[in-house]
Amino acid sequence: DAINAKWGSFDNFKAEFKEENLKLTELENIHVTLVFLGSTANKKISNIEIALIEAIGETKEIEIEIESLNYFEQGKISTIWFGIKENEILDNLVKKINYSLDKEKINYCKRINFIGHVTIAKVKKIKNKNKLESRLNTLFNIEPQKIIIENPTLFESITLDNATRYDIVRVF
Repeated sequence: DAINAKWGSFDNFKAEFKEENLKLTELENIHVTLVFLGSTANKKISNIEIALIEAIGETKEIEIEIESLNYFEQGKISTIWFGIKENEILDNLVKKINYSLDKEKINYCKRINFIGHVTIAKVKKIKNKNKLESRLNTLFNIEPQKIIIENPTLFESITLDNATRYDIVRVF
């Protein structure tokens, strides 16, 4: 609901940045990214599942607070995301996941300072960074909102022709 409440403004935002090829994350694909594995061989999936089962344990839901809206650039594509307020339970879960992945010798994107986030859009190329930042601040004056995340899930993300599809591998 917190994310749904922002989507009305996002239609305006999308229209304004039409020339920059803004691609919204479909509502059914909204998720909190805890760890990004990158390209992974199919034969490693069972080891990833073992690591996640060990790390997640009985954790089925966590209350988080969305507190910001920002973006980061990665190559030619920028990601617009809701930031999550520092959360000790979530941070500990990420540490457990990283430890278990290391133990299973699974490669993943290791982040020194984990930033919990919810990806809401991708932008192929930003022509005017100042305009983007200004519009993010204007359209999305974020008031902290608490939401419950539940059912930890391992997704496979497949990107083709600037469109990302998320397939569920396993729900824990």
